Amino acid sequence: MRIDGPLNIGLVDEPGGGRSLHVDFTDVFRALPADRRAAVFRDYLRRLETQIRALPADSRDRQGMAIILQLARELLPPIEADEIDLEETIVVEMGGAAPLAELLRTDDTLH
Repeated sequence: MRIDGPLNIGLVDEPGGGRSLHVDFTDVFRALPADRRAAVFRDYLRRLETQIRALPADSRDRQGMAIILQLARELLPPIEADEIDLEETIVVEMGGAAPLAELLRTDDTLH
């Protein structure tokens, strides 16, 4: 699955077991003025939603993209307010009790 946009996303197997998502903003996105970043990110969300809807409901790609959509929706407000450090890597644990693990079992992110 490849999702072009302002995020670089990697799935990392943790040494003690479990997995985590490592999310970084692309260099191109970080170089944009703050007001432009918000518009680009909103467009990314729209494109991602469209791509997800085009996939079969039981598609693994759809499930993975739905996780990214949920994360991106959470990132939008701090991006709009220019209150997020774009140089930091965002790490989302996907262990047994982690809320993101539940998203792997459902696709309720599309309304």
